[in-house]
Amino acid sequence: ILPDQIPPYKRGFPWCLPLADLISNPLAWSVTDRLASLLLIIRALSKAKASGIAAHQDLKPENIFFIDLHRKFPELAGSPGLHYQVLVGDFGNADLFRDAGRNSGTRPYMAPEQFQTEVLNASDGLALDVFALGIIAHECLCDGLHPIGEVTADVWPQRAGVSRKWGEAKVWGVSETLCMRLSPCGFD
Repeated sequence: ILPDQIPPYKRGFPWCLPLADLISNPLAWSVTDRLASLLLIIRALSKAKASGIAAHQDLKPENIFFIDLHRKFPELAGSPGLHYQVLVGDFGNADLFRDAGRNSGTRPYMAPEQFQTEVLNASDGLALDVFALGIIAHECLCDGLHPIGEVTADVWPQRAGVSRKWGEAKVWGVSETLCMRLSPCGFD
């Protein structure tokens, strides 16, 4: 592994955290911070698309990094405004659907069409990232709860004694049932 491939939070930058850490600690950030951060993720994906990347294809909380500006610059602590800068990382799977015919990704964040064996159309790229971002947004706003009704960190990655929740695309059939009920995170 080259030094620039090591996530910043593992290189001695304690003010740079993966989104997964923030999701698992809902008291660490306000709803305003969450919404502003989601907009910054959208901006980062928009910049990637403008540079020619059709789809990240592995967008997940572990690949999104936040620089806590109040920890990096203590003199800003308590000041109003944005608290985080967002970095989207790990573009290793970017455009694999187009360039190598691989519909890969991390299962809890994969769009249903990524589970199919047929190669996706180039125009499907944006939809893959929008789907993953929707899952991430739900987790951010609902304290880690995946739209299927379980906390993602409790059931992924797969390990002994944990259900094989994302073994195939039909997991999204469960989501349709949940959507028919009241929202599991209390937003109606």
